Amino acid sequence: MDHWHYLTWLARQAMEGLTWAWPVTMAILLLMAGSVVSARGQLRHLLRLGTLWHLVPLVVPVIVLVLGTWFACEACSPSSLGQGRRHYWAMWAANGLLIGQVVAAGLLTWFAAPLRLLAASFQLLLAWCSLWASFLAGMRMSGDWL
Repeated sequence: MDHWHYLTWLARQAMEGLTWAWPVTMAILLLMAGSVVSARGQLRHLLRLGTLWHLVPLVVPVIVLVLGTWFACEACSPSSLGQGRRHYWAMWAANGLLIGQVVAAGLLTWFAAPLRLLAASFQLLLAWCSLWASFLAGMRMSGDWL
């Protein structure tokens, strides 16, 4: 498979992970729906330019999946555990992106004063997607599949 097919395969696996863990995904989506209903009088604040900053963390799962695609464990197979060439710096970069996203989500939620619950639920959904993406990319980069 080439890199494009691996990227789409990893993305499909991440989406299947979100549906596999459907209770958590459903709880986050219900929290988002509840926060939209509770903030319906303040939704005019969504039209501010600063609200677009909440969309920036959307790139984190994509970057993590790209890292998992391009820096896969080379010459790794389930029968040769501990062998092969691993790109540890790419693994650390993926972990750093996930931690950075969680910190940025906290800051974005803090500064979204009128719609804090909506911002928190949206950032929680993005962090949940990034967690699945980093889980799959980490398995691909380490060669250790569960």
